[in-house]
Amino acid sequence: MNTLLLLSTANNIFFTVIKMTNKSLGTEQFEHLFDKSNLLLFMLNDEKKEIDELRSSVRELKRERDTHREKNRELRERVEQLSEKRSEIDVKSGAILKALKEAHLQ
Repeated sequence: MNTLLLLSTANNIFFTVIKMTNKSLGTEQFEHLFDKSNLLLFMLNDEKKEIDELRSSVRELKRERDTHREKNRELRERVEQLSEKRSEIDVKSGAILKALKEAHLQ
C-alpha cells in the first residue's frame, strides 16, 4: 500500500509541476515530464491490478479455509459418533463374554 501512496503522490507532484511550469518549459522538457507522469500512472495501475488480484486470491483462500473448517467439523462429529458406537459395542461384547464365561463355568 505504501507503493501506491508513493506513486500516487509522485504522480500528483508531476502534474502540479507540469501545470505550474507549462509556460516556462520547452516542449522537450514538458514532454519528458509528461512521459514520466504517464509512466507513474501505468505503474500505479499495475500496482492496483496486482493488489486487486491479491485481494481476490485472499477471498478465495478464505472460502477454501471455511470449507475445510466445515469438513473438519463434520469429520470430528463423525469420529465422535463412531467412538460412541464403539463404546456401546465394547459394553455389549463385554456382556457377551461375561455370559459365555458364566455358561462355560456351569
